[in-house]
Amino acid sequence: MKIILVCPWKSKNDSFDLLEQEYLKRLRILQVEIQYLSLKVDQKLQILDFQNWINKSYKNPVTSKIYLLHERGKNLSTIMLKDTIEKNLSIPGPLFFIFGTAYGLSKEMLEFYPQHLSLSQLTFPHKIAKLVLVEQIYRTESIIQNLEYHHE
Repeated sequence: MKIILVCPWKSKNDSFDLLEQEYLKRLRILQVEIQYLSLKVDQKLQILDFQNWINKSYKNPVTSKIYLLHERGKNLSTIMLKDTIEKNLSIPGPLFFIFGTAYGLSKEMLEFYPQHLSLSQLTFPHKIAKLVLVEQIYRTESIIQNLEYHHE
């Protein structure tokens, strides 16, 4: 299964990239791709920007496989992430996790895509949130494969 993390822009911190790459290279059954939209820092992610990008990049994306990440989303546990990924294994096409900009996601994005998740009740800079999600995807795979990385 391919999982696509959609970020508003690429961070300029190599140490975060190195940590992300370490988790990504450990993956065996889940494929994670990180895509960047190159938006302006001072704008919200607008539905038109996202839909233009997704329609250009992916044919017939399945709306049910698009999850928006923001502070008012449903609090996500590791097991809930595993369940979300497993639930989407049988649906064709990639699974998308969308990060907003520093100013968040537009009202239209939040209304059009009803599946909202939160990584924490804390607010993180997007480069830290992305690293947390990459690590949790690796942890999810270790649970699915019954490896010892995750201990409940």
